[in-house]
Amino acid sequence: LSVALWMAGMVWLTIFHQLDRPTEIEEHSLAPGLASFALDDPNMSQQWSQLLSQRRHEDGSDSIFGVKTYKFTNSSLPFSMVRSKRGDGREAVVVVVTGDPSHAEALGSTLTRLFSTVNWLSKDVIIVFAITDDALRPASYAFSIRQWLHDSTMDWHGDHDIPSIGLIRQCVVVNLTMQKGRGILVEVDGINGMQPNQDWPNAYMIEARRSGIDDIKVDEVWESVFKQSMMNGNVHSLHAPFLTQQIPAFTVTTYAATNIKDLAKSIEGVVHCSSSMLQQLHHSFNVYFYNTPTSHVSNGIFLYPTIAILSPLIVKAFPIRRRSLPLFLTSITLVLCLIISLGSPLMLALITTASRQDPQCRGLP
Repeated sequence: LSVALWMAGMVWLTIFHQLDRPTEIEEHSLAPGLASFALDDPNMSQQWSQLLSQRRHEDGSDSIFGVKTYKFTNSSLPFSMVRSKRGDGREAVVVVVTGDPSHAEALGSTLTRLFSTVNWLSKDVIIVFAITDDALRPASYAFSIRQWLHDSTMDWHGDHDIPSIGLIRQCVVVNLTMQKGRGILVEVDGINGMQPNQDWPNAYMIEARRSGIDDIKVDEVWESVFKQSMMNGNVHSLHAPFLTQQIPAFTVTTYAATNIKDLAKSIEGVVHCSSSMLQQLHHSFNVYFYNTPTSHVSNGIFLYPTIAILSPLIVKAFPIRRRSLPLFLTSITLVLCLIISLGSPLMLALITTASRQDPQCRGLP
């Protein structure tokens, strides 16, 4: 029996990534894939082409490609803001652009102008330009973003030049690299096993496919398991500072052959989805592994075979009961501790993700 349980657990563990299920949107108000893209308008397409042909803005300017930007006193990151036409400014969605300076500035400027022309915004949209040289180093980038997040919660009403920022509901980090390749890579893992609500990256990948991006990559199952267990949940991911503040966020990495206009359309689409719901995301698996962009594996499929592998130790402990009951209870306790310790990375991710669903974590009214 012990050998059978051990073998069954090992076989289950080696094939658990095959026990995936299709992804789905649980939050019905997101409704991705329904609205048309405003960026398909000929006037916006012409502006996009002009921005890509222009030179980068001069240092020290308070605008980027003619878009007004702001800076907090203690933060070096400029940002632009588009006020909602249908909301009251109490909520916001953040788009961080980083990587290649010219493409990042063109993308951020285009999105700012685009969102200022639409009538469906019910949340403010904030574009953060994290394109300084320090942003290329993970530690400096994380510090800059954390400082910006801290300053965004301060009361800047005394400085009329700095707009007030509402509660940040969601975030998308766009990393425009010039590495060889095509398509995009969507990363969701963060520090201490934190992950965004799965509906958020699911909605984006639906919009990305609809915008014309066919090659969408995600971390493979075993790569996510390795990051969560050995790399502290991908502590250096670009969206990790937002996850630590209980803000659902993920990173979209592009490559040299990626169509930037299609990328801009995908960002427009997911912001449109976010704008249709005036609340936080509720429904999602607590911990998940993407197998493909359209399928995932829940954490339970990984934990069950681990328990099966360790169950023979419990069977071996039963003969001890004949000699000493305290020794038997001690053996059972040690086995349970061993099971918990081996599954601790995923259990910790489960706990931290569950706490992220508490509205009080973000000081909601």
